[in-house]
Amino acid sequence: MMKFSSFFCALGITVAAVFNLNGQTNGQIDNMRSDTIDVLNYQMNVDLLQMSNSIFKASCKVSFESKMDNVDGISLDLLELTIDSIRSGSNTLNYHYNDTLIRVDLPNVLNAGDQEEVTVYYHGTPQLDPSGFGGFYFTGNFAYNLGVAFDGEPHNYGRTWHPCFDNFVERATYDIEITTPQNITAYSNGYIESESIGTNNENIRRWKMDEGIPTYLACIGAAPYTHVDQTFTSSLTNAQTPVMLIAKPQDTTSLKNSFVNLFGAMDAYESNYGPYEWNKIAFALVPFNGGAMEHSTCVMYPDFAVDGSLNYETLMAHELSHHWWGNLVTCRTAEDMWINEGLASYSESIFLEHVYDYDRYIEELKSVHRDVIQSAHFRDGGFLSISGVPHNATYGMHTYSKGATLMHNLRTHMGDADFFSGLKAIQTDYAFGNINAEEFRDKLTASTGYDATSFFDNYVFNPGFNAFEINGVVYDTHNTNIDARVSIQQKLFEAPDYFDNVPVEITFVDDNWNTYTVTELVSGAQQYVDVNSLPFAPVMVYLNKNSKLLNAVTGQDYTITEPTTEQGNYSYFYLRVLEENDSSFVRVEHYRVAADDLNQLDGDHEYVLSPDRYWKVDGIFSESFEAEGRIFYDARNTAGGNLDVGLMQDHGGVAFHEDSLVLLFRPSQGALWSEYDDYELYTQGNLTDGYGRIEITNIRKGEYAFGFRKSALNTSSEKLPNDFKIYPNPVKHNIQIEWEDAGNSTVVEITDSNGKSISKHKMKNKALTISVDDLSKGVYFIAVYDKKQLLGKQKMIKE
Repeated sequence: MMKFSSFFCALGITVAAVFNLNGQTNGQIDNMRSDTIDVLNYQMNVDLLQMSNSIFKASCKVSFESKMDNVDGISLDLLELTIDSIRSGSNTLNYHYNDTLIRVDLPNVLNAGDQEEVTVYYHGTPQLDPSGFGGFYFTGNFAYNLGVAFDGEPHNYGRTWHPCFDNFVERATYDIEITTPQNITAYSNGYIESESIGTNNENIRRWKMDEGIPTYLACIGAAPYTHVDQTFTSSLTNAQTPVMLIAKPQDTTSLKNSFVNLFGAMDAYESNYGPYEWNKIAFALVPFNGGAMEHSTCVMYPDFAVDGSLNYETLMAHELSHHWWGNLVTCRTAEDMWINEGLASYSESIFLEHVYDYDRYIEELKSVHRDVIQSAHFRDGGFLSISGVPHNATYGMHTYSKGATLMHNLRTHMGDADFFSGLKAIQTDYAFGNINAEEFRDKLTASTGYDATSFFDNYVFNPGFNAFEINGVVYDTHNTNIDARVSIQQKLFEAPDYFDNVPVEITFVDDNWNTYTVTELVSGAQQYVDVNSLPFAPVMVYLNKNSKLLNAVTGQDYTITEPTTEQGNYSYFYLRVLEENDSSFVRVEHYRVAADDLNQLDGDHEYVLSPDRYWKVDGIFSESFEAEGRIFYDARNTAGGNLDVGLMQDHGGVAFHEDSLVLLFRPSQGALWSEYDDYELYTQGNLTDGYGRIEITNIRKGEYAFGFRKSALNTSSEKLPNDFKIYPNPVKHNIQIEWEDAGNSTVVEITDSNGKSISKHKMKNKALTISVDDLSKGVYFIAVYDKKQLLGKQKMIKE
């Protein structure tokens, strides 16, 4: 093997450095060669006669066209295989190879539009990615590749078995002739051009792929295969597409039974995304336990997922959907992998909605969302935006799972008609091409008229989540009309700023459980929403009844008609109904944000209120309703824990002890927090592991939160005098404070929601004006002291 010349190494380093200085991502650097040369076709002859010894032998003719003048060489990716020679026609070419990149000197200098071809002859044992996913596998009597490497840089892994431009933007056609032992049959992309038997009874099959694909989507699968022939007839276009279900003969029945909803998935995706643009549908079973790979027209599918049941049918649906998201329209760089994998993960729920019903759709997404909000940051190394993910998180939970839940939110923002119309427009305009997040956003806007800017700023280009809570409701009854003014507060969980133009469902309920729902756009830290002419007198109002938004509030509804137990996984609240002789409606919400009024606590102790989360229980309870609750605290450093780490640490020099954990309660948002009067703490035998539970007796309506008993005797009532005025609130520019009894010793302090001091001001007169222009939007507190004694506090909303 030959090494790079020192000149070529230096050139590569210089180019990479220049592009990094210009803000280019790794993916953009990987795509650079495609600006110089356009690969047209890979024609391969693959010899797998020694597959039992893990030997791969092949030739690959690369046909290409120059995009610029004075091109005298081509660089091809090939990973740790032995090159026998490189030729162009009858000419043997000079080359340099460092086990990663081949630099081939061309026989002639090319100008823009000139075409050339080089053929690389090579052999060896192909590499596997260290992650366990990606590469060319020889397992028993199977030989197959998986075109993506989770650890590889770049993630494209065509280079493990053929020389190529290994990036997401370069598309080429394929012509692959595969020679296999007598009892082995080979499958690949596209259609069978020819097949024959060799002089030694070897099988020879030639496959052609006429549509251009990136290298990571090219494939070979060889084993003692047969296949089941089926035909899908499109209800959209009436086109007929051949289907191959590829397996060992003894596995074909299970494969057919596990894929009975394949055509339902096709109907779902054609209806919502547009026509299937490929010449066949194929799934080939392989002995791989780490997932599946969506090679165009020939998915490599794990045999464990085919047992005759429908237990893994969403995996089938996921891989099929890649023929729209990933294969037909491809992310330009790995930093936008959500376009491939987030849309495919969301498509699992689209499949469930189409084949079953909307309930299956939303329950699947809620299950995914619960894991996202608890575990994605732990597994992926932080709270990430889904666009611009780092290399190590390309195939992480933010890309797959959060990407899926954000597509649900986008559907809510746009409405069904515009949402699916926009996705179809992207499929049409970017078919057999690539796209980035900005182009995705702009195409949605241009094709539907919906301005997607706020959504992408809120959800795609920034990390974290938001939450909405009702601060209060004021009803105005005049004549027979009932009007409501609803105060809605927005809170943030690891998001940098408040979300704008979010469609929030507001549901009113009367004492007969009739509901009336309106949807209003909400922005900023707090907004008042006027709902006029309600059809009844409400006794309850709440948000997001139908889970149209997947955010930092996870709520569940229960209709209770008898004693029962509700596990409440989505709301992290286990409800046990002890008595119910009539019927009750119960709503339990889990807020993955800090509660308001962090320092406003009532009682004889000083507490730290959880900065991590809290619960709200509401509903319409019958007189006979009696229930208990169970909530777990969990600060363990695991993906299934890490819910209470903000509370369960030392505060203000006071050491945290697990047996000092308390349950705090307030009947409404405007009330003071106090320790609940009917609960028991169970540390579950260990006072230092950060895990245990609280059993709540006699569930009441109100808000519940964990707290830490910090010290005894909190003597300040923290209630401002009645004649103390603070306005306007919410405030944009200047807050006005007035108090007739103010003196030279009166001090006003502004703190953030965690009690951190922002500024202090003396009230030299009876009135004080404070500019808040420098404050970010959010919740603050105004504390008033006289002679260094705290008189009280009041919440302030900065808009």
